[in-house]
Amino acid sequence: MTTEAKNWFDVSRKGLAKLIERRGKNALIYELIGNAWDADGVTHVEVILEPEDGKPLVTIVVRDDAPGGFADLTHAWMLFAESNRKGHAGKRGRFCLGEKLVLALCEEASIISTKGGVMFDGRGRTNTRARRDKGTEFQGIARITRAELAEIRVELKKLIPPPGVTTTINGESLPRRAPLRRVETTLPTEIADEDGNLKRTARKCLVDLYEPLPGELAMLYELGVPVVETGDRFHCDVQQKIVLNMDRDNVTPAYLRAIRVLVVNALHDKLTAEDASATFVNEALADAGASPAAVTKALDLKYGTKRAVYDPSDVEANMNLVSQGYTLIHGSQLTKPQWDNVRKHEAAKPSGQIAPTKKALFSPDGKDSWVPKEKWTPAMHRVVEYTIAVARELTGTEVHVGILSDITQSWSACYGDQGFVYNLGRLGHEFFNRGMENDKVNRLIIHELGHHFAPNHLDEAYHEALCSLGAKLVRLALDPIKRKIFER
Repeated sequence: MTTEAKNWFDVSRKGLAKLIERRGKNALIYELIGNAWDADGVTHVEVILEPEDGKPLVTIVVRDDAPGGFADLTHAWMLFAESNRKGHAGKRGRFCLGEKLVLALCEEASIISTKGGVMFDGRGRTNTRARRDKGTEFQGIARITRAELAEIRVELKKLIPPPGVTTTINGESLPRRAPLRRVETTLPTEIADEDGNLKRTARKCLVDLYEPLPGELAMLYELGVPVVETGDRFHCDVQQKIVLNMDRDNVTPAYLRAIRVLVVNALHDKLTAEDASATFVNEALADAGASPAAVTKALDLKYGTKRAVYDPSDVEANMNLVSQGYTLIHGSQLTKPQWDNVRKHEAAKPSGQIAPTKKALFSPDGKDSWVPKEKWTPAMHRVVEYTIAVARELTGTEVHVGILSDITQSWSACYGDQGFVYNLGRLGHEFFNRGMENDKVNRLIIHELGHHFAPNHLDEAYHEALCSLGAKLVRLALDPIKRKIFER
């Protein structure tokens, strides 16, 4: 006993029509044009869109001059047939879906190619004897309103025709666009294996980057056909199949991020200050694939070329650089991955590395070059005694004063845990020999005792301390009893 084989399921034209409605009716024209561009040997694609009088209908004609025409005419009506383009990453076709989506919107249509023709109308599907010498012509009457037609005409201008293929819309040629950059990279794609199964793989490809025309929003393209708005700065046209969702109108966040890193790496020299806060720049700045030049440029735009990382270990260095016009970058202003890139590429240094505050450094093993008291000259003893007495009067505390001789240190005197220290290696004997008549002695005492009240030279409290110490020292000098300190 035999039974007649029947199809397992049917496809609803209305369901397909709803798919097109969701994507936008310009997508159906994209499908037809993309198929024509994919035809081997094509040099010219012609598109005609004419509204039907008094009806919400539009006649659509898309014809090409490819010598071989339609490879297999049955693919015009067979959904998910084995497309001969599945195995070519550089062609757009995957599922033999394009014409079916268009037919779902049509009242009637025809496809005529070099191997014959087929009509679609109220009677169903009918093969015809009509043939073309070369190329394929699609003609259909589709349910499209005047408003939708106006939108389609605008959207078709976004297409980027492939080199060597002239494309006209109602007799007007789509302009050729020169890319700002052409970049070779490796991106995920879909390609059929030997059994015809689509597999995802990573493959080298070219990516063309364009400046959007006035009024255009930046988009991600697949082989010249717009896929999705990115909201970024540049058009990005991937010259191979993009891994898309079923509706073919979006990509994964990971894919979009890879595109954004590629764009910023390739076009960082064309970024503007306005781009600095854009998502595509911030995503690229956080990616391990960002180039040193791209990271540096992003920081240039965000914080300027005079920038430093806030250094909690050297507060004074931070303030010094700010006074010189630097911008400080604080920890919360960048994400951890962004900071990783900044450090990896040395795109910004801590304030303490750019302009370290001069600090007294004492040897941890006790081998500092202290000058023993028995080797102090009488002039040194006088200056030390004077310093102790003045410090007692000005600060109300007993201050230990020592002398160290180290020419390698950058400081002349310091005040801190070691007490008040003079550096003979920097000051020289003349400093001590001139005694209290040397303004440098009193100036140095006031400067260092200011740190008794505030450690930071740029702190307002330090400034106030210096003023107060200077006033006290004047009063001390004018006091007939206490000014004996100056007569030692």
